Order: sequence, then structure tokens, then C-alpha cells
Amino acid sequence: PEGTKGQITFRLAAPINIQGVSIDHLPSMLSTQSLRENYDDSDASSSAPRKFSIIGYPALHKSSSSLGFDKDNGVTLGTFEYDIKNGPTTQIFELLLPSSDEEEEIDDNDNDDMIFEKEQDDAGCSATKPSCSSETFYSNLGGITIQILDNWGNPDYTSLYRIRIHGELAQEG
Repeated sequence: PEGTKGQITFRLAAPINIQGVSIDHLPSMLSTQSLRENYDDSDASSSAPRKFSIIGYPALHKSSSSLGFDKDNGVTLGTFEYDIKNGPTTQIFELLLPSSDEEEEIDDNDNDDMIFEKEQDDAGCSATKPSCSSETFYSNLGGITIQILDNWGNPDYTSLYRIRIHGELAQEG
């Protein structure tokens, strides 16, 4: 994206039940700028995305839309911050539905067809997810937008090195 704001939209290869998104930024030591004699570490990190939102779009049958998703009915799945200062170069952002305390906001969007509840066995639990008997994800998504709201200070551009979408194929039906 040009400047501190921008967005990129992806059509997914197949409808998915999305679980998360990971974003990578180039480690400053690998930047070509680091080869300069008067290199300042903040040069490379300033173009990293800072605040961003992820928007999901329900999948459509291919005959309904050449895009494969409903671009007019996007739902904000979350707003996050990429932590260039203290975080790793690859950061994963989980996209679970809000807890019951926050469900009112989701109900206003009237997209019940985008909710998928997944039952997991105990083998899926870990120290970072001690209560994983069931998780609720956004389902049947055909497209995703990453909307950059701000970067770490570069006024000219924001760099997105790699974006990965994590999830499972949605069941047809």
C-alpha cells in the first residue's frame, strides 16, 4: 500500500472456516538498507504495518459472482496491532468469534451463516489454549481484506512481506 493506509483483498482458492491470519515483516538485519554505512534500524521497521483490520466476505457459488465472494457483505473479523518492537517477525492473529459478552456486536451484522462451531478433542489443547473443547470460527468465507490503518512511521509506504490465511475447508452443503 502507498502511504500509511491501504488495503489488499484476496479471493480464497476455496471457501474456508477461518481460524487466523499470520503476517510477516522482513527482519531489519535482512533489509538491503542495513548494508548502508549509516543504517538506522528504524528505517526498515517503520514501513511495517501497525494497526490493521481483517474483513471477511461470505463465499458465493461461482455462478453467482465471478469474484467467488459477496463483496457487499463484509464483516470485520477483528482489528489488531503488529508489534514490530517486541514481537517476532511472524505474528499470528486468531479470528475467533467474540465471547458471549461481545456477541451483540456480531448479531447486528446479521451474518449467522458465517458462524462455524468446531468441536476439538483433548489432543488439540496446549499450554496456550488450555480450554479448547470447542472454538467458534467465522465460516464459509470466500474472500479476505487486510485493511492497513497505520504503519510504524513511514509516511511513503507500508510493506507487507507475507500474509497467510489459516483455516479449514468449509463443508459444502
